[in-house]
Amino acid sequence: MLRPLETRFPAWRQTPTNQIDGIVFLGGFHLDSNRVANAWSDIRPGMAERVMETVRLSKLYPQAKILYSGGGTEAQVGKKVLMRLGIAHERIIIEDRSENT
Repeated sequence: MLRPLETRFPAWRQTPTNQIDGIVFLGGFHLDSNRVANAWSDIRPGMAERVMETVRLSKLYPQAKILYSGGGTEAQVGKKVLMRLGIAHERIIIEDRSENT
């Protein structure tokens, strides 16, 4: 069922002329606002893959900004998680008004 979506566009290939300006990280922590202080416990298993891929891409493209999209307090927790994993706070842009993707 996913095959048509996965093969709809060709895989992106990096070339010397490609410049990556930004990385979009779609949230999805589904946080309990009472647990915001403990950001690590709020990462669901499927979310961990997105976090690690964002960190990997941030190292591959150190000039790129990271846009974290997640509603309410989730965006701030997402920013804290990315910072704990070594991404500088000035690279992270927060969009905290989204309600779903």
